[in-house]
Amino acid sequence: MSKNDFIHADSGLVDPHGEYYIRVNDGPEEIISNRIPTQGFNYLLSVGLKAGAAQPSWYLALFSGGYTPTDEVTAATFANVATEIVSSTNGYTETTRQAWTPGDVANSEVSNLATEAVFTIATTSSVTVRGVALLSSPVKGGTDGVLMSIARFPQDRTYYDGDKVTIGYRVRMRPFQA
Repeated sequence: MSKNDFIHADSGLVDPHGEYYIRVNDGPEEIISNRIPTQGFNYLLSVGLKAGAAQPSWYLALFSGGYTPTDEVTAATFANVATEIVSSTNGYTETTRQAWTPGDVANSEVSNLATEAVFTIATTSSVTVRGVALLSSPVKGGTDGVLMSIARFPQDRTYYDGDKVTIGYRVRMRPFQA
């Protein structure tokens, strides 16, 4: 058993799994699996089982670096190692990371699929995006808070001025598939 597995008293192993739902300009949706790094698991355990302090809000951020996510990445290292997109003239127009507004927790999952975040691309030519992350700080390039999730896209994405990138994120607990 690895640290990415939880033991559930009634049913054995449970796999916490998240996935990003990405569309561009209301086009077809692509689903991309995420990595929940050690910092995210520690947060879930602290808040859920040790009465740790809960983060009040969560935000989505885009990155452009050729970074392959690891368990060691944290909110403090994310912006630098993944090359977070922070420009509003060669990136996206919104002044902060985009809010992740989840619905109710039900059936062992929670998501913002009913209120997905939208990034409006701003550039004079194109912007390459290689991934997305979920953090507890709204500050573009910020190093405070918790990194809950991160995903590298299977292929680089090239976006153009005015493109609308819509992102949903769902996390759920499901029976572990060995």
